[in-house]
Amino acid sequence: MSCRFLPVTRTDDMDVLSDLLGDLMHWADRNNCDFEAASLRAQSHYEAETGGVAKVTT
Repeated sequence: MSCRFLPVTRTDDMDVLSDLLGDLMHWADRNNCDFEAASLRAQSHYEAETGGVAKVTT
C-alpha cells in the first residue's frame, strides 16, 4: 500500500491501515466523536457503493 501516511508516520506496509484507524480513534476521542457509530455508517456507505463486494486492485 502506497500512501503519504507511511513516510510521515514511518509505519510499515503491514501496519499502515491499523495505525491510521488508531489515529482516527484518537482524533475522535479528542473531538468528542463516536468512532464506532462513524465506522458503522462508513460500512453502510461502502456496502451501498460497492454492493458489499470488495474491489481488489493490484
